[in-house]
Amino acid sequence: MVSRSPQPQKEAVAEPVWRRVADVLWYPPAERRRQRERRRERARVGLRASSYESQELSWKFLFYRVSAYSLLAWFGGMMSACLFAGPVGALGITLGFLIIYICFTLGVLVMLIAPIFDWGVPKSLVVSYLVKIALLGLVLMFVPFPENLRHGWTLAGACTGVILWIVIETVSIARLRILYFDTDSEDHSR
Repeated sequence: MVSRSPQPQKEAVAEPVWRRVADVLWYPPAERRRQRERRRERARVGLRASSYESQELSWKFLFYRVSAYSLLAWFGGMMSACLFAGPVGALGITLGFLIIYICFTLGVLVMLIAPIFDWGVPKSLVVSYLVKIALLGLVLMFVPFPENLRHGWTLAGACTGVILWIVIETVSIARLRILYFDTDSEDHSR
């Protein structure tokens, strides 16, 4: 007689390598552990495993995501620039990325300290944009760029950094679960 255990057997579902790499780049280690525990708990009670998506936009997560992907993009860009233009190209890409990354970091810092000053999100965003514009203006006015860095590679690094930043913010916001009410479809005559 074969005895069966009352607990169901867990099937090990192997995730593709690209999915695990994407999760490492998209979620900080503490959040990955927390969500893995939530998935195990849901599976234990027989519920469908939900996605990793959170209910709110975390500026710390956004900072982690942009930092992780920027590091990869910067490294790839720097290697490409070094291959095609030598050290000057690599330095140009690095400078462009650095300018944009500092602007992004200052924006996130303003949003993180906004609760201390009891600012709402709109006011925080305005202050964040003003800080970024002031920083970029100061850099463009007072930082002397060597002639060979002014062309091409610095612009390529800055454009890549901005595009990466915008895409990650857009994807992060698009993946949020936002509740809304469609008032046009309801009968309000009562």
